[in-house]
Amino acid sequence: MAYPQRSPRAPDKYFQTWHESIAPISDQGLSGAGEMERTIYAIDEQAFAPFEYSPGGPDSMMNYRYTVIQGSIRYGISDSIPTSGFDWPRNIPEGEVGHFRPRVSRMRMSGITVYLMPEREAELNEFPDHDDAPFAHREREEFLKPYMFVTHHHWMKGWHVVTPPAIGILLNRALNSATISLRVGYYFWMARLARRDGKWIVLTVKSAGVE
Repeated sequence: MAYPQRSPRAPDKYFQTWHESIAPISDQGLSGAGEMERTIYAIDEQAFAPFEYSPGGPDSMMNYRYTVIQGSIRYGISDSIPTSGFDWPRNIPEGEVGHFRPRVSRMRMSGITVYLMPEREAELNEFPDHDDAPFAHREREEFLKPYMFVTHHHWMKGWHVVTPPAIGILLNRALNSATISLRVGYYFWMARLARRDGKWIVLTVKSAGVE
């Protein structure tokens, strides 16, 4: 990427190439997926509402040129669905939907969409990090902020680069009830959803704490 030269063109070229290299999942691809994968996509479409969870309000999620979507979603299966707090149950069947590419045009987001696959995540993590000087670390963070959501992990180690919320899903075995963990930087929310008449609906959303 362009740092430290700070060329205004190089990041846009990087993100545009990224955008063009990974397309959203097609209708045919989604219809041909297994039941679990289709369920995860359907839940995410309802739960991904950045404006509702942003501590800075709706405008804070409208100022980025690029929307970075998490490239995989972790899920678990348990009939003990939490209704308050969110402690991921132990010793339950778990899985992950990889190469996750939801059609963000159906969601309420601005900016150009890119999908955070492992190779791109590695590039982004290498770009702003590997410098123990806090000033340089924050300086690089500020350089990226016009383009994408980014905030450092605690103690300046690593980065949150997914446009919030980052999502994890806990489902019951009948696949008709779910609790969703939503992360926005250091903030956490919990959403409860139910499938009714073939459609997922959000029942409740509440704050679940701060890291």
